[in-house]
Amino acid sequence: VGALCGSIIWMKLMKRRIISEYKEEYKEERTSTTTTTATATSATATATDGTKAVLRVGLVGLGAIGEMVAHAICHGTHGLRTDQIVLHAVLVRHVTPERIASLNHPVNRSNNSSDSAIIVTSNASEFFAADWDLMVEAAGQEAVRLYAAPCLKSGRSVLLTSIGALTDDSLLSQLEELALLSHNRARLLLASGAMPGLDWMHSSSLSLLGDSSDASSTTITNTVTVTQSKPPSSWKGARVDPETGQPLADVIDLDMMMQTNHNGTAAVPVVLFEGSAREAARSYPKNANVCAMLALGTGVGLDATQVQLVADPIHFGTTVMYEGAAGTIQIKVTGKQSATNPRTSAIVPLSVIKALKNLSSHISIG
Repeated sequence: VGALCGSIIWMKLMKRRIISEYKEEYKEERTSTTTTTATATSATATATDGTKAVLRVGLVGLGAIGEMVAHAICHGTHGLRTDQIVLHAVLVRHVTPERIASLNHPVNRSNNSSDSAIIVTSNASEFFAADWDLMVEAAGQEAVRLYAAPCLKSGRSVLLTSIGALTDDSLLSQLEELALLSHNRARLLLASGAMPGLDWMHSSSLSLLGDSSDASSTTITNTVTVTQSKPPSSWKGARVDPETGQPLADVIDLDMMMQTNHNGTAAVPVVLFEGSAREAARSYPKNANVCAMLALGTGVGLDATQVQLVADPIHFGTTVMYEGAAGTIQIKVTGKQSATNPRTSAIVPLSVIKALKNLSSHISIG
């Protein structure tokens, strides 16, 4: 017993030492960094006169999601207001004169409350030196791995769309710790994306965190399954090695499946993947981020959430079955694909815009 107690005490001391060293490292990085910290202290900052400060956005990615988000911010559409939110900087892989000219065109700038031009760069250092408050990631899981931690270290919040990157437990722990060490100056925000009913399921999952003195609360469990059905074109070339991220061959001949359907002979739906949300999001990183969001949002967990990914040329949609303390919910949504990227649901950029509206507006819904 004495040896066991000694081991426990030693483990506690080591944990305290590790946390202490982590905090010191964090302080040093914050002190030595050349990144300019935003004037506002959080994504929901208040100006010195008591009014709500204008939210300045740094956007990573200008694809199917980022382009629509940028347009909404610049033009004050989809519920956003240009006196409440501005686009300050954009980080892209390749900068072209057309992109710079487009974002800074007088049509886009006419309603923008900021007088400065939008910074468009492929240089991460230049992007982080810009004076924005909130980083919006719309560029894939690799962008989360590269830029989420530096953002939080600079004391600024980050809104993620590529939730599948958080299937890496070490990355999720790191980001949580950085947000914690910022003393609420920086927050890790997860966009609901294409996951319907997440607010209801997340609310129900809080029963798992109930009063520990209540015997009934210890017997509460949540269960959830999700089936994603998309046309074959959405799955083509989408499978990767979960360890290396390198592309893998499709499970079936998706070209043949599409051709069969075009010939008037209906192709039979095929299950491409069946397993955990962690495996799904890692094997299909551009298609199954929604599965990771469901697992994290319901508290069921990445390994316990069961997923089916289906290639179906006729019937598309997401079906969720959830059971928790607040009841049972069954959801079937037939969503539309993005007009510019068949792997992205049309609702995803709108979910980002909704999150930005809640962060920049005086009223937050959902």
